[in-house]
Amino acid sequence: MYYTKSPGTGGKTETEDDFIVEEIQNFPKFLRTRQGIKPMSGPYTLFLLTKRNMTTEEAVKFLEKKFGPVGYAGLKDKFAVTSQYVTIKGGRNIKTKNLQLKKIGSLNRPIQVGELIGNKFRITLKNCKHPENMEKLAKELKIMPNYFGPQRFSRSNIETGKKILKRKVRIDKKRAKFLINAYQSRIFNSVLSEYVRKHGRPTFGKFPIPGFGTKLRSSFADKETKKLLKAEGIKLKDFQISESRLCCDGSERHAFVKVKSLTYKINGNIIVMEFELPKGSYATVLIKEVTKNQKITQGF
Repeated sequence: MYYTKSPGTGGKTETEDDFIVEEIQNFPKFLRTRQGIKPMSGPYTLFLLTKRNMTTEEAVKFLEKKFGPVGYAGLKDKFAVTSQYVTIKGGRNIKTKNLQLKKIGSLNRPIQVGELIGNKFRITLKNCKHPENMEKLAKELKIMPNYFGPQRFSRSNIETGKKILKRKVRIDKKRAKFLINAYQSRIFNSVLSEYVRKHGRPTFGKFPIPGFGTKLRSSFADKETKKLLKAEGIKLKDFQISESRLCCDGSERHAFVKVKSLTYKINGNIIVMEFELPKGSYATVLIKEVTKNQKITQGF
């Protein structure tokens, strides 16, 4: 089911240029020294990386072959045009068919994973059957459920992740962690979906992402998480696989997030939306709420 009550617009993104992402950062511009305040400088060159039709991992791998270690804050969508900041010791401007690296400045340390404020999106929906519905949807979407997006999952990775936890599959450690993370995300989505179904209103609390060390108590989300894990025969201790030296810890995630600066323009059957989301939140979730082309399922 959907969080928003208004009927959808229909439509979809058709090319990478219809899905544009810009990372929001707040790097320090000045450095405090014994000689006073000076413009930020250091051994790490700050670049703006713009890519299309390639994952962040693919772009980083390409750059590391040329320049050595690359620091970056987060992963960006593959089928999109995305811009994000990276740090390299040295490096230079480059431009290829799918990638551009442009020097912005210098930093005294590398960028760390998770070190971003959020992302700004520009989404173009084409062939919308009911673009007029966007007005009501925009009013409802000041807040949205913080589901993990569909790009987090594939046809089989959730089931494979569960099999790993049940010790029914042996697989490469790095790949195993990725698959278990997908399973953890599916449990979170299922609990959030049940909350939306029963309550239909936002909560600004956090829901558990179950893993090793998670403490489940008596809140709605905790009870639902316990129920799901029990039904699937998974225990929290299963998230530590000693024989593989693998441990997937538990954590928490905001159940709902604010959608900032949402604006839109309609041109015939085309809708162009711009909005901002905090780090870790998925524009594909908002797009599904707007278009209502398919239901948000528990496995979403």
